[in-house]
Amino acid sequence: MIGLGRHSFLLCVHCLSACLAIPLAADMTVLGRSVGEIHLDAIRQVESNLPGTLTGQVPASTDSPNGKLRTKPISVEVNLVLVPVTVTDASNRPVVNLHKDSFELLDAGRQQQIRFFSVEDEPLSVALVLDVSTSMVNRMSVERDALGRFFENANPDDEYFAIGVSNVPIVLADSSRNVGRIQAKLAAIEPSGHTALLDSIYLALSKLKSARHQRKVILIISDGGENASRFNNREIRDLVQESDVLVYAIRPVEALPVFRTIEEKLGNHLLSGITEASGGRTVSLGYSDNIAGAAAAISRELRSQYVLGYHPTENLHRGKLHKITIRILNAKYPTFLRAHYRKQYAAPIQ
Repeated sequence: MIGLGRHSFLLCVHCLSACLAIPLAADMTVLGRSVGEIHLDAIRQVESNLPGTLTGQVPASTDSPNGKLRTKPISVEVNLVLVPVTVTDASNRPVVNLHKDSFELLDAGRQQQIRFFSVEDEPLSVALVLDVSTSMVNRMSVERDALGRFFENANPDDEYFAIGVSNVPIVLADSSRNVGRIQAKLAAIEPSGHTALLDSIYLALSKLKSARHQRKVILIISDGGENASRFNNREIRDLVQESDVLVYAIRPVEALPVFRTIEEKLGNHLLSGITEASGGRTVSLGYSDNIAGAAAAISRELRSQYVLGYHPTENLHRGKLHKITIRILNAKYPTFLRAHYRKQYAAPIQ
């Protein structure tokens, strides 16, 4: 969610015409605001077997000798960095009344001048990754309730993709605004199979490449018990970190830390690594907790994002990792605010 434009002239036109909202043209490449290329050939090859449904495991990319995934670096020409930020209070409620002077931004420890500031309140393109594997058999009602509450806070113009997680990813909805149809499909599913969670997140990233809206989100509802994917955790985390997609996860678990498999025990680590790489987060809650309320809070939070823009004082050396720090300076909330944002990005190697 960190962006760079391609042509400085176009960048100036956009900045002036949009009053700092900074909408970027579709053909621009922006650092952290493009997945690069998520190897769509592999996805298309599988999808072509049966329209609308994946019928086999998602294959690994074949553009490297060992068949492992190799991400394509992002082109950088203009060093404009855009950082979407969500701020929450001590009760985990979004804070929406901050101003530009409420933020301090550092890149690699160096303070940066915030040149652009806006508050996002625009429609979203959301890819829902909904676990319907056997491990969720006692959690489906919780998952359905959480999804319903997430939709209650939605914008009517939001666009949805929905992917079921089982032995293979299952496409439940493809670029739809019909939330009722998505809920009906989820209600009709009988949980079964293993959990190809990472392959499903891969497909969600791929679907969002054709999204209508510039703001893109993945919402995962799963225990995180991965045990069937072709892609591994690091590959998906790297893709998420390079993308313009904000990832949240809701993880319903037993009230006591009792896990039936080692995969479930490691689920929080897997999901947290992916969500935090994007600037989002994972919420793990017991069945008796307000899981539906957490989904509603995430939905509201997505409507309350700030966007900070700056030009790094240090040159973007190819391949160098840049660490971002954002501090809240608002004296009204001395130590009780927390900023959620993508913590780092790498200037790509061409």
